[in-house]
Amino acid sequence: MTKLVDISLNRPVALFMIFIAILLLGIISLSKLPVELMPNIHLGKITVITYVRGGLSSEDVEERVTKKLEDALGDTSYLRNLVTISKEGESTVIMEFEPEANMDYVSLEVREKLAKIKDKLPREAERPIVFQYGYGEFPIIAVTFTSKHFSPEKLRKILEENVKEKFLRIGGVARIEIVGGREEKIIIEVDEKKLASYNLSLTDVLDVLAVSNINISGGKIELTRGGKNYIIRCLGEFPDVEKINQAGIKTTPEGSIIRIKDIGKAKISYLEPREIGRTNSQHKN
Repeated sequence: MTKLVDISLNRPVALFMIFIAILLLGIISLSKLPVELMPNIHLGKITVITYVRGGLSSEDVEERVTKKLEDALGDTSYLRNLVTISKEGESTVIMEFEPEANMDYVSLEVREKLAKIKDKLPREAERPIVFQYGYGEFPIIAVTFTSKHFSPEKLRKILEENVKEKFLRIGGVARIEIVGGREEKIIIEVDEKKLASYNLSLTDVLDVLAVSNINISGGKIELTRGGKNYIIRCLGEFPDVEKINQAGIKTTPEGSIIRIKDIGKAKISYLEPREIGRTNSQHKN
């Protein structure tokens, strides 16, 4: 300690220069220090929610969906705790990780594991939704739209098609999520008597729809003259409900085609509301 004091007294200029250098480094570091109102701090949790169509009971959801998800995700890196919840039409897996876990890599690992078991889940199961919670995930601004002329479903469609893209163009906006108003779905009502009269089953109908409603690549054509390449795509997705009704299921021995409209009807409906919110006593399902 005495030696340090002697050096300070004998070399004041050197000590002053060191002090100035430290002060300058502090000012430079302070100017480059990022400051955020709500820093994106991860909470160390990931939730996987899988909705199941068809009104499956909680026991069936647990046996056919939840257990398969639990087996696939149980060996995820840095996993500390895993909680599963099964209820009618919905399976929830809550994963808690160690503090040293890199949540970006862990989230990627979870998505890869889900992709590997997607074919093992029942047809009624929708695509699992992965939520990675962090302070940056919470909305900064919530805007409510109401209308006296449009239903919540019609208003949602207007926002998705005309408003959402304009908000995304605003500087600093990273993500926009629209909630409220039921999403459209296409349902096919089948007459069991007509189905039996044509010797068909629901599995036959589902198989035809699965292979028909898809776009696939058909390769490419390379032209020797001009050096141009043309990519070929086979478009098979149904553009509207009428095309679904016209889809063929089976050919009779007489050569006639049995179509969807012959055994039932496809129509546009809406998903069942899972939550109900209110703004000024008005519904926003």
